[in-house]
Amino acid sequence: MIRRLQSLPRGPRILIFILIFAGIFLALAGGTVILILLSINNVPRQTAQALAEGAAVAEYAALPDNDAYPSTVAVGPDGTVYTASYRTGTVWAVGPDGAAREIPNSRDRFESVTGLAARSDGDLLAIAFTGGDDGAWAVWRVTQAGDITRFGTVDDAQGMVSPFDIALDDSGAVYVVDRSRADIWRWDADGGSPELWWSLLTAPQSIVQMPGEPVPVFAARPAPTGLAYDPIHNALLVADPDLNTIVRIPLSRGASELLYAYDPALESQAFPPGFDGIAVLPDGRIVVTALDQKGLVLLRGDGPYVGAPPSYVAGNFRGPSDVAALPDGRVVVANFDSLAGAGAAGGASTAPLRPRRGHAALKEVMSCQGSVVSCQLSGGGKQRSEG
Repeated sequence: MIRRLQSLPRGPRILIFILIFAGIFLALAGGTVILILLSINNVPRQTAQALAEGAAVAEYAALPDNDAYPSTVAVGPDGTVYTASYRTGTVWAVGPDGAAREIPNSRDRFESVTGLAARSDGDLLAIAFTGGDDGAWAVWRVTQAGDITRFGTVDDAQGMVSPFDIALDDSGAVYVVDRSRADIWRWDADGGSPELWWSLLTAPQSIVQMPGEPVPVFAARPAPTGLAYDPIHNALLVADPDLNTIVRIPLSRGASELLYAYDPALESQAFPPGFDGIAVLPDGRIVVTALDQKGLVLLRGDGPYVGAPPSYVAGNFRGPSDVAALPDGRVVVANFDSLAGAGAAGGASTAPLRPRRGHAALKEVMSCQGSVVSCQLSGGGKQRSEG
């Protein structure tokens, strides 16, 4: 073969050698790309783990979509777990066997969902963004059969800017917290026009704090994201990841209480939790996701809290965005599953980018499945000692 090549004219010989070297170069480049992709895909995924004695953590369900990114979780009266995608708007119902059932029409109707609440009649209320002519944030009523109707929206000049969470009280009244406006809006159980129920720009009137601790001073503007109803105190609990506070507001709209505040001046609080989703257990204990520390915090009883370090019962989540309580005493955590990166996964969303810290997964190169994790909270928590 070499003799045949040597017998060819100079022009064809040069062309053949160029093609050979080009083939070798492409093979090396292709092999390098394959090795890089293999190294990325083989990075061990974080597995949530218990941090407190007597606590246990296990995966409750893995959602089917590669771009699920569950931003919310709710539990129905019968124990069914509901979650939804911030990326696609799809809503799922998860049974006790961990099987996820897609709620019909949700994928087509919604482009993004940030909050879910389960009504006593089995219907869901979803904070969702829709495209097309009615493109806006609103609260929607969703039946198990997939019938979707508008429940209500904020129709002032601003409208809903960045609604993050939704809660129901014992009467069925509906509350939605808007992070950008720092407001809580209220609807009656049958919907209709809302009222501006509370502004988080109003400072708490009382503080549940450790004896001798100074009153916290907040330089940042409130940016609430978590909302839960506390039936024991007939109040709403509000979590703020920017201020790292938890505030309790009675439904009577009396004096609000600052239950927890992160104080960077304390050595025991060197790593801000980044509070996000919040829920109340039947015994009155409060669980809240710490998005910045990838953990779950348990607050016991009525405090005191301000000046005390957060008590972590579980950690190493992949973006814990929300939490809800199961009837059997466990809690379920929505794992948003964010990874570092840049670019767009599966195309750009037409919904506004969710302005929540830690949720960079919407702009990552790789897409991955979100999941819902259950935690048994029978033990005491640990103080966080490292970031």
